[in-house]
Amino acid sequence: MRSYNCWARVKRVVLTGCLAALAGACDEKIDAFFAPLEQSATTGGIAGRVTSGGVGLMASVGLTGPESRTGTSDASGNYSFTNLLEGNYELTATAPGVSCQPQSATVVAGQVDQTDITCTPLPATINVTVTIQGSPAPNVGVTLAGPTPGTLTTGANGTATFTNKSPGSYTVTAQVSGHSCPSATTNPAAGETVNVTINCTPLSATIAVTVTGPGGPISGVNVTLTGPTGGTGTTDANGQVTFTNRTAGSYTISVAATAQGFSCPPGAANPAPGATANVLIVCTPITGTLVVTVSSSGSPVAGATVSVSGPTPGTAVTDVNGMATFTNRGPGGYTIGALRTGFVCGTTTANVVAGQTGNAAISCTPSP
Repeated sequence: MRSYNCWARVKRVVLTGCLAALAGACDEKIDAFFAPLEQSATTGGIAGRVTSGGVGLMASVGLTGPESRTGTSDASGNYSFTNLLEGNYELTATAPGVSCQPQSATVVAGQVDQTDITCTPLPATINVTVTIQGSPAPNVGVTLAGPTPGTLTTGANGTATFTNKSPGSYTVTAQVSGHSCPSATTNPAAGETVNVTINCTPLSATIAVTVTGPGGPISGVNVTLTGPTGGTGTTDANGQVTFTNRTAGSYTISVAATAQGFSCPPGAANPAPGATANVLIVCTPITGTLVVTVSSSGSPVAGATVSVSGPTPGTAVTDVNGMATFTNRGPGGYTIGALRTGFVCGTTTANVVAGQTGNAAISCTPSP
């Protein structure tokens, strides 16, 4: 108001020198001339820059105080308010994804107050749900890697919620014992809530079966796997068959080796996820019986010693019926001979079949 009083004095001086007839018109012209000067001398301004992370931000800027106004900062964040009445003002700024700190400014006539407004990005929220074959997985460790990393454990609903995270790119991982859990990525914007689901699947198991007998590996036998993910296979030259990509759990194993002349006990396996179970099945030959009859001119020769050579060699003495019985003989071909004092006996061959009884005959003649 000092500036206004000064101009008022000047006006009075000038008006005093005006002719009385022209006094009214002169006064009007002088008032019109000095009006802008009086206004500029009683108002001021506020200017500044809106930034986020040091970068100019286009925002809506509000002003409250002796008078209220709104405006918008430009692409570089610059704003200004002019011709403001003197007094104290409150400045606010709003823009998507940021929170701006209100500022105070004081307007002095003839001056421009420089007031900057600083904004910070709103935090993001990341909800991570872990499932195992589609069902929520509680108590699973979840790791967040990115601008603001963190580690949490899923709750009863299988979800872990990461709050107050800086916007940007994140990688999410989960660890479940015995399971494969793919990683996930997300890129939440400021103030955004994103949902991420990681579905874990059990690691597959392997069951390796080896079938052997008294003579070593048994090839070409059929092996049947019964359990969560059963199957069949045939042993190779090493007597082995391997079942891969099996669901972990309890299995029984059966071997069909009758055609090869073997009896094989069942096996069992209970592999854990991601593990390999090795099963050894030891088979025993299915034996047959060989009955040898020794005779001379159609009459039984008792007391003759009969020898068999082959898969299961041995000796036996003929009974009163001239018969020698060999039990538990391994399948295969045999050569048979007999000895008896006072006789000359020939030889013969026979084939023993598993689970069956074979017969052979030897003819003897009296010694000369």
